[in-house]
Amino acid sequence: MDYSILLVALIWLLVAYAIYRYIILEKLVVARTKDMLEANQRLKNEHSMMESMLNDKSFLVEIASTLNSTSSTYEEIGKILGLLNRKMRISHVIIMERDIITDNFLSSVYLITQQGVQNITNNCDKFPMSILEILKKEDFLLCPESDKLEYGAENCFFSFGMRSICIFPALRLNSGLVGLFGFGRGERNDWCKDEVEMLKAITSMLLNAWWSYREFHGRLAAEKKRTEAVKLAEKSVRMASIGVIAAGITHEISQPLNDIKIAADSVVIWNENNSRLLPDNFRRWLESISGNVNRISEIIEQMRTYWSSPTELSFSPLELNASIRHAITLVDHQLKAHNITLKIEESDTSLVIEGNKVNLEQVILNLVVNAIHALDTVDKLEKIIEIKINRLKSQAVIEVIDNGPGFPGINVQKLFDPFYSTKKPQLGMGLGLAIVKRFVEGFGGSVSARNIESGGAYFTVTIPLSSENRQGEEL
Repeated sequence: MDYSILLVALIWLLVAYAIYRYIILEKLVVARTKDMLEANQRLKNEHSMMESMLNDKSFLVEIASTLNSTSSTYEEIGKILGLLNRKMRISHVIIMERDIITDNFLSSVYLITQQGVQNITNNCDKFPMSILEILKKEDFLLCPESDKLEYGAENCFFSFGMRSICIFPALRLNSGLVGLFGFGRGERNDWCKDEVEMLKAITSMLLNAWWSYREFHGRLAAEKKRTEAVKLAEKSVRMASIGVIAAGITHEISQPLNDIKIAADSVVIWNENNSRLLPDNFRRWLESISGNVNRISEIIEQMRTYWSSPTELSFSPLELNASIRHAITLVDHQLKAHNITLKIEESDTSLVIEGNKVNLEQVILNLVVNAIHALDTVDKLEKIIEIKINRLKSQAVIEVIDNGPGFPGINVQKLFDPFYSTKKPQLGMGLGLAIVKRFVEGFGGSVSARNIESGGAYFTVTIPLSSENRQGEEL
């Protein structure tokens, strides 16, 4: 028997077995390597997903932090829009809100640029209202994916520079659709599922912040109105009380004043009938007493009629230059006592208005006394009050100017409110300028106040000239 053949055959079998084992091992190695690569890829994908989730959560935390860090929703919106632009390439944000009073929807489109956030429209007519009907039934609306948008709606978005839009409804419990939030991009591309979920979460956060802001400021506004109503009621009570007091003063003082006037006039008449035995100074003093009693009576009567309708007052033609000169004589003593210089610049021509003599004097006196009190608060070598009387077309203009402190930090419009005063309590109740305003408006005119930059107050009174005074004059 030839063993060489068997040996060769055995060797070939061993070689074939070795090759077979090698092929099997190679396949196992390839399979194991493939499994390892797939496992590694899965690990990478899971790591990427976890990183993406962490980034998304971090982004949402950053937005939540922004919403909680500012008191103004408008300031918050600006910061959040900047975050959306950097994180998700959002270039436009649409906010539409239903006006509860008119039930109309007001829209705003914000454009995010490197220069900041700009409100590029606040025109409800341009916004496609058909979107609201779609969002009543849908959780969100995407463009260009959606085939539910009409042609005009897409063109509206294009006009704002948006090519891709993602819009969410803003729902508030049982109140129905109260608005919407929309996000846009300048380039045309599809929205992925993760982006839609992210924007949906952001919309929910913005909506909660928006309503919290609105409710908070709504309560503040209601409280402010309530406070103003209480103050107005208090003023009304005080005004009514003063009206009662004025009526009581008229009744209680009339008799003593009449007695004083009768006594003074009786002495003057006796003096005339007895060869003027009294010295001239005595006679002048008695006549002054009688005249001032008349004036006190007129002032008290005017205080009573202040609370009455202006139609109850008697008006007559008044020449401004003469009337103001006479009014100033009543405060000459005060001006000298306070070391104040008064300068009057009269009109070159006669200016006649239709008004009440005592009321006009009270206007001038209150403005001058107001200036005297203001000048008492400053330490100046020269204290000056100027009165200028001019004509502007068919109006007479009276300007009262002082070089006092003016009204620093004060809303000048409130100066004419009853009981509003910048003085110490012992210097008045805050009715002087309110009386000025009422009397001037009773003449058909107006009064205003402003600060002088160099220091001081500037009051301007404008009163229509009488119809006779306008005739023949150049307007």
